[in-house]
Amino acid sequence: MSWNLRKVFIRGMGVVIGLPVVLWLVLWILVKVDVIAVYWTPSRSMAPFVRPNEIVLLEAMSSRARDIRRGDVRTFSTEGLRVAGQREPALFIKRVVGLPGDELVVRDKRLWVNGKPQAEVFESPVESYADLEWAHGYNLNRPYLVPSGKYFVIGDNTEDSADSRVWGPIPEKNFKHLYWMHLKSENLKP
Repeated sequence: MSWNLRKVFIRGMGVVIGLPVVLWLVLWILVKVDVIAVYWTPSRSMAPFVRPNEIVLLEAMSSRARDIRRGDVRTFSTEGLRVAGQREPALFIKRVVGLPGDELVVRDKRLWVNGKPQAEVFESPVESYADLEWAHGYNLNRPYLVPSGKYFVIGDNTEDSADSRVWGPIPEKNFKHLYWMHLKSENLKP
């Protein structure tokens, strides 16, 4: 092998090996300093948007991450919430559907916010959970006003999601991260 060909081969191998190492190192640093968070989805509550066993990357420090908006997909802690069967606070991921002062109601299995029907982002019709024993009075069959400083969240797979319809609204201080992107489970298979 000639000297020039060796140099090209060595440089090429350096890029092939070095670039992924550098990218993983940068990602590791961003996670360590809480610029990005990594979340693994254990359930179908956000399907089809995020499916079980997918890895979600989340923003933590940007101004957009601090400004909670309707439609955001966010993680939050259940600290201080009444969550059946759970002793320790956990981290959940759901879609924000109600802001402080919003009036929410379910009509014809569709979510209405402040008198306007919402875009269909949900996998299944929105149920009010009014008939469930473990729902703590957050019946959306009649108008519900989201309290000041709190947000109403629902999983996209409404039939398979415990969310604000069960636990009530989420305090602003409980929100942790904003959805950025996720790695689809079919891309993670060996």
